Amino acid sequence: MYSLSDVRKGVRNPSLLYSEVLRPPLRLYTQVQRNILGNTGISVMDENWDNLIILDGCRYDTFVRHNTLKGELKRVTSRGSSTPEFIYNNLADRTFPETVYVSANPQIVRQGVADNFHHDVQLWRDEWDNELKTVRPETVVERALDIYHEYPDKRIVVHFMQPHYPFIGPEGKQIEQRGIDDDDDTDTLRIWDQLRHRQIDTATVRRAYEENLKVTLPFVEQLVQSLSGRSVVTGDHGNSFGRFGVYGHPHRLYLEDLVAVPWLTPSGDESREITAGDIEQQQNERLKDQVSDRLSHLGYLQE
Repeated sequence: MYSLSDVRKGVRNPSLLYSEVLRPPLRLYTQVQRNILGNTGISVMDENWDNLIILDGCRYDTFVRHNTLKGELKRVTSRGSSTPEFIYNNLADRTFPETVYVSANPQIVRQGVADNFHHDVQLWRDEWDNELKTVRPETVVERALDIYHEYPDKRIVVHFMQPHYPFIGPEGKQIEQRGIDDDDDTDTLRIWDQLRHRQIDTATVRRAYEENLKVTLPFVEQLVQSLSGRSVVTGDHGNSFGRFGVYGHPHRLYLEDLVAVPWLTPSGDESREITAGDIEQQQNERLKDQVSDRLSHLGYLQE
């Protein structure tokens, strides 16, 4: 049951009605459409690459506007509208003894797939920037190159945290941001909730989001130029800024804004020789508390 206060809030801000009224039928519609069309998304691990570079939350259209890398660019459909869904649908129930996964996103552990690889590198644990509440893109590149030289005969996945917020560009850092469980005395909401409640305007959030991508792309280009073999730059999912009342990137909601991502194959080297190794068990169960803390700073709802 809804109170009179709830009704008044919905009348003043119709977008608040979305999560209670519109999301279930919209989710069902996109799921049925996805199944009918048979386009359930690209299986990234089955594609031809030696280096898979993932930009977290990167919309295809935003990438097209700001991309600085040369190569063949096409639009593909992600297997998920959120990182957990992307990870589960691409990486669960399989092992990848020929692959090293370098990730700034803790979801790789939370989804229980970190031990599916020859080795996983947890930048979110070891390289966390306490001021920005994320992992800097330059740090991702530095560590990824170290790992590449350590494992020259392995495929490598490099998962940047950007353009996903927190916003780290000059304008973006002016926006007050927080994660859902931050332990502080502020009433600041997550960025998507601020947008939904109209505490901040869409144009400001879009600029900060695009700035996050523009800040990161030079480091992506540096990484591509430093790696041998065939590279691909893609996104795990997109982002929505209020279209159809959708904000952020909810699970299992296959709108174009959320699942249309870039697939860029830069011009360059032929494939390098890859050999499989053993699966290294790293006892990731011990990291649950730290995973939850990092995810809260990145704005993920704890489910």
